[in-house]
Amino acid sequence: GTVTGVRVARLTYGDLETAPPTAALSDDDVFVKAAREAEALLGLPADAVVEARRDRWVQPPAAVMRGRDEAAQTLRERVGKVRGLGLVGAWVSGPGLARVVAHAREEAERLRVNLLWGTHADGVTLGEDHPLDKREETP
Repeated sequence: GTVTGVRVARLTYGDLETAPPTAALSDDDVFVKAAREAEALLGLPADAVVEARRDRWVQPPAAVMRGRDEAAQTLRERVGKVRGLGLVGAWVSGPGLARVVAHAREEAERLRVNLLWGTHADGVTLGEDHPLDKREETP
């Protein structure tokens, strides 16, 4: 289909622990790779890209980042026990569009299962007396 309007996408490769898989690629090769991945992830035609820019930087881990993964995992576990509540975004899944999209899809499926059947994706069912259980009685 035809894409109308303007869309901006930022793709991130690599993270604090690993070099990006694009490190040895030319700018043009990275632009082609990014356009194809944006097409696969977002459904935007790769040939619709009108401009691209490549930035390279190494970001040292900040002191406030220490323990972030553990804190995010603890928060995800706690939120996962609340029916109808989910968390998405780079702050819980880590950096990079692919990670954010994959995690958002997983979280959406967990919520769908939870809301339709009252069961968490991990099999935990809220008790009938749980204050967050809003299921109606079934005849």
